[in-house]
Amino acid sequence: MSTPIRLQYLELKQRYPDTLLFFRLGDFYETFDDDAKTVADELQITLTSKPMGKDLRVPLAGVPYHSIDAHVAKLVGRGYRVAICEQMADPAEVKGIVPRDVVRVVTAGTVTADASLDAAAPNYLAALAVRGNDTALALADITTGEVRLAAGPEAALELVRSAPSELLVEDLADAAGEAATVLRPQMSETAAGAELARQFGEHARDAIVANRAEAAALAHLLAYLRETYAAALGSLQRVRRVSEAGLLAIDQRTLRNLDVLPQPNHQSSLFQVLNRSKSAMGSRLLRQWLTHPLRDLDALERRLDAVEWAMAHPIERERCQIVLANIPDIGRILGRLGARGAGPRDLSGLRQGLRAGLDLGMHLSGGDVPDLLRDSLRGLASAANALVTLDAALDDDPPAGFDEGGVIRPGFSPEIDSLRAMTRDARGFLLGLERLERERTGIKTLKVGHNKVFGYYLEVSSANAALVPDHYQRRQTLVGAERYVTEELKEHESRLVGARDRLVDLEKQAFGQLVESLAADLASLQSVAEAVALIDLATALGEVAQRPRLRPPALRRRPRPHHRRPPPRRRSRRRPGPLRPQRLRPR
Repeated sequence: MSTPIRLQYLELKQRYPDTLLFFRLGDFYETFDDDAKTVADELQITLTSKPMGKDLRVPLAGVPYHSIDAHVAKLVGRGYRVAICEQMADPAEVKGIVPRDVVRVVTAGTVTADASLDAAAPNYLAALAVRGNDTALALADITTGEVRLAAGPEAALELVRSAPSELLVEDLADAAGEAATVLRPQMSETAAGAELARQFGEHARDAIVANRAEAAALAHLLAYLRETYAAALGSLQRVRRVSEAGLLAIDQRTLRNLDVLPQPNHQSSLFQVLNRSKSAMGSRLLRQWLTHPLRDLDALERRLDAVEWAMAHPIERERCQIVLANIPDIGRILGRLGARGAGPRDLSGLRQGLRAGLDLGMHLSGGDVPDLLRDSLRGLASAANALVTLDAALDDDPPAGFDEGGVIRPGFSPEIDSLRAMTRDARGFLLGLERLERERTGIKTLKVGHNKVFGYYLEVSSANAALVPDHYQRRQTLVGAERYVTEELKEHESRLVGARDRLVDLEKQAFGQLVESLAADLASLQSVAEAVALIDLATALGEVAQRPRLRPPALRRRPRPHHRRPPPRRRSRRRPGPLRPQRLRPR
């Protein structure tokens, strides 16, 4: 007979059979059975066992809750899928077994932990669909909210150029040897339309996609995220089409042979030579430009104008780069914001980045700024409203969590300010109580302490036990000391704990409202991140362009005329003589 927890685990494991299921038990995430053996072997942790029923012991391996991200990243990097099961209620408020459920499945294309991501490269989840003669590829980087759609011959090229971490297909023959391929069931046209409408609105089918293949590819991507990490859908705001007309067709073999991107066992690459970006956003944009070279003359000239401006204005360029050197990766912060997973420190970093964006605008506000940078200035302007919202609600230096308060700025909420003052006064009383009790009892070594198990207490050494008043209530015995409480101490502890719990709840509510307010304007904030990336890349290339022997290319609207046949090579007037025998000499 299995225990209730064992039955709860088996039910969840049956729903996620192809994953390593991390099951939350208190302060640990535990794995059982074959999962435990795999996790213990891969993570080099101890494999133990646990009784989970009459005459039943099962293998067990677990990790502390605060280190789960690093362990999951290592397992996903080795090709595993990991399901995270959380406690859905506070165990202190539940009678009987705590309800649990899987909150997300971490796969190669849905990893969000910074420790497992390359800051200079996107992490794409891709979906490929074929309908008749039409082929389409949808790509999403949930860490930034980027979504792209390619169709026709461009789909195959985009697949090899983007090198997705995970590829969804309806037929394994379409995968063409891609790693981390996931087979998905065929999706009907009705189901695809419903997925698009759910994410982008009722008219998405007509406004975003051009044929059934595009609809299926994008819908597969959305459906997969809904199954594995539904919160990430909040960061997917816009779909951008990869235009075949404006790009040069370049495949992975060409990129590899030309050493465009870093490769194992290669000392240098074009990316490493050109990458002088100060931010991760600029580095990712450079990778995008190099793997998607333009053949549109107007677009090329706009880029060259921006680089030439940065080269010709070293003072403005250096000022911009000083600002950019300290800017957080707001692109990925916005990805967490869209998934409603941003914490207080994330929003503090976002505020720093938005403020830096406005500073960039001041350095580039001259009249001779080229069109591409001027467009970026309009994108930076979107930072102003969000910055006002953040400054009004978020403390100047918020903590990472909500346990002790201090997330919300004083003056934002009168009720929060009142509770904060109450907890401050209660703490002040407890500090003063130590001095008062020493005077009352004559015990000079008496001290007030606190731990999570017993709460606040008065500690007296065993040598002074005879001086303890009768109204002291013994709470804990230690080696060489006794711990006591009084009615007065319990009353103030209750007031402090109640006020602190209420303060934490109110700060969480206010912070949640702040996140929702910012997420409502996520598309505009993503424009700020894109503008920062472009300015960073333009100034970095301007710095590179100052090197000796580098000159801007000369672009022509019409190609030079080509000969129908190659010109004849000049023949040597000297006729070859007869072959002479050569004597071979031993080495």
